[in-house]
Amino acid sequence: LVFFNVRETIFSGSSENSIPGSYTVGVAVPLKHQSELQGVLMLFHRTKKELSEPERNVLEAVGNQIGVAVENARLYQKVKSMAERDALTGLYNRHKFFAVLDMELKRCQRYNTKCAVLLFDVDHFKDYNDTFGHLAGDECLRKVGNLIRQSIRETDTPARYGGEEFVVLVVEADATAAITVAERLRKRLEAEGQKEPLPTISVGIAVYPDDAQTTQDLLLTADNNLYAAKRLGRNRTVWRGLVQTD
Repeated sequence: LVFFNVRETIFSGSSENSIPGSYTVGVAVPLKHQSELQGVLMLFHRTKKELSEPERNVLEAVGNQIGVAVENARLYQKVKSMAERDALTGLYNRHKFFAVLDMELKRCQRYNTKCAVLLFDVDHFKDYNDTFGHLAGDECLRKVGNLIRQSIRETDTPARYGGEEFVVLVVEADATAAITVAERLRKRLEAEGQKEPLPTISVGIAVYPDDAQTTQDLLLTADNNLYAAKRLGRNRTVWRGLVQTD
């Protein structure tokens, strides 16, 4: 599409100032991929004239190439997201979480800060599945994932660790801060369970660098504390083998 007198045709008011110089003609080039519109490229020039057939062909070819590039970029982001995220909950998967945790530990080492790993396990999940069915079990895990998202800061990283286990990386956090986050989520799930059939969770905590200094050791320590939480009766938070309250 070619527009003459673009200031009057397309722009009005203060937006006229966004057109530099004395541009009077605008060309809208559709960006397409397989006949699907991906966007529009706007070009402006000062000469008031019709575009020649070769010029139109060039712009159409450019628009098609850009449309293909836009679609490829969109597909790449989609595939990348699928590779990084758990299909059921939409949280990061275990592999992506390891990568994020590795980067955070390097940042902590550089700036001499702390972080914490919270490892969650949905209590009696097998019994829940046996009682309500696997579809209800999937919905339960989705709800737990959503509650985790809602209970942490945007700077923290939640992930589905595997099966009915979840994990959260809490940045800039010592043991006190980590316990507060864990207990907030544990109590929230406990309260939700009073309204609808929903299991409680057990939580194990490990703090860098106080408890461990590597990714594997942090997760192992958190897992040991999680096991202690379950052994001590479930629906509780454990750090250094002791039940914690905020």
